[in-house]
Amino acid sequence: AADEAQCRRILHGETDTYVLKKRYIHKSGKSVWAEMSVGCVRKPDGAVDYLVALTNDITARKQAEEALQAAEARFRALIEQAPVAVGLSRDGLGVYANSRFLQMFGLARPEDVVGRPATDYLALPCRAASLERARLRLLGLPAATEYETIGLRSDGTEFPIAVSLTRVQLVDGMATLNFMTDITERKAAEEALRQSEERFRTIFASAAIGIALLDVNQQPLLINPALERFIGLPAAQLQQTPVQTVTHPEDWDEDVQLFTELCAGQRDSYSIEKRYLRENGQIVWGGLTVSAVYDAAGAVTGAISMVEDITERKQFAETLQESEAKFRLAFSNANTAMCLVDLQGNLLQVNDKMCAVFGYSKQELESMTVNDLALPEDVALSPTFISHAAEGSEDSAIFDKRYRHRQGHAIYGEVSSSLVRDAEGQPLYFISHVQDLTERKRAEAALRESEARYQDLYDNAPDMYLSVALETRLIIRCNQTVATVTGFDKCEIIGRPVFEMYDPACLADARLAMQRLLATGAIHDTELQI
Repeated sequence: AADEAQCRRILHGETDTYVLKKRYIHKSGKSVWAEMSVGCVRKPDGAVDYLVALTNDITARKQAEEALQAAEARFRALIEQAPVAVGLSRDGLGVYANSRFLQMFGLARPEDVVGRPATDYLALPCRAASLERARLRLLGLPAATEYETIGLRSDGTEFPIAVSLTRVQLVDGMATLNFMTDITERKAAEEALRQSEERFRTIFASAAIGIALLDVNQQPLLINPALERFIGLPAAQLQQTPVQTVTHPEDWDEDVQLFTELCAGQRDSYSIEKRYLRENGQIVWGGLTVSAVYDAAGAVTGAISMVEDITERKQFAETLQESEAKFRLAFSNANTAMCLVDLQGNLLQVNDKMCAVFGYSKQELESMTVNDLALPEDVALSPTFISHAAEGSEDSAIFDKRYRHRQGHAIYGEVSSSLVRDAEGQPLYFISHVQDLTERKRAEAALRESEARYQDLYDNAPDMYLSVALETRLIIRCNQTVATVTGFDKCEIIGRPVFEMYDPACLADARLAMQRLLATGAIHDTELQI
């Protein structure tokens, strides 16, 4: 039909030639393609005299074109199903885009891409670089085909994309295939990783404790300044120094064993206290915590080691231990009854002297309270002090208190009690000393009784008694007989010079008798008139 139509055009004078591609049936039954070029030869009057036809076999070319078209169809189907945005452009203008491309850039239809400049999908600051890359490619000069840039959606929002370009041969000519990936999440992850690494570097560099990154041979790869200061060696030297060199020999085996178990996956971490050796021979204590570092497959690739300087704490602990040993020694062997009392008045600990004073065993006393031993009249003394101490009004006190011995007799004690507080100032317990005053109290009572008898004898004696201060020679005491004999009241006599009591005629004898008494201390009988 097409051939007949073209012939009619020649006959009607519309054209003198035409070219037509058509299929023929080969003798073998196969279809073959031919390109026929037809021209006419006209008579002098212009009428068609005859037609000349040239036929060229184009079967191979048509088969190649069909194969190319089929390949292009498969290519387009593959692009459409691609998991990334794909755009096709020619001479910088859009030809085709897959659904991912439309979705990524907020376009509604594939037609929105056709004829639109490829740079429209880039943020304004990035367009010049894209045009320059295209110019270099046209000139046959090297230009990046994979790069990252900033994309621009139809709503004006910008986002990071990764671009990969490649040239392809299509049926209608060469074109550029653009593969684009939204890398917003990757960039966010990279930024998070960068911030994490920056935080790690900041913490690593400024940490107050020593930190090191170790390989599986326990050799330091990375060392922070705090660890340099702790060991006393620069990082470069420490990285070349075996860990065993800076470890106290007595602590090495345990550390190696634990690190071996960590690298074998038998533990995730471990913590020990170990001694380190500085270059000058000084021994320092470190609280060591080592944690395994794993790769993506879960294999141990090394470890993070953190070392806290606990030298002062260890020294303090040793000092405290010595102090506590001294306290226990002093507490146990004190010649004064001592006890530790809690805030409820329970006896926590007693020494041997307290057992001896009260007649109870250590086990018995440590099951009692302070008031289990007190006489009823003095029960309130200790609770009152404990209450005041707990309220913060007083931390120590000294008071007398009476107790009952296991055998029933009374014990007089002088209690000296002090409140012990913790580092935050909270009350812990009391340390109390009980001085046994029983013998002293008995002696004082006997003395008072003796003085009372002496005073009674002194006051009621039939002879005159005067007591005179040696330095002032003033009368400080006299009995009633002196007052009766002299006619003075006792209050008139006390305070007067003793020599005023004597008759002036015997005053010299009185003074001589006083001198002899002071010189010899012996008693001399002298008769004097008063």
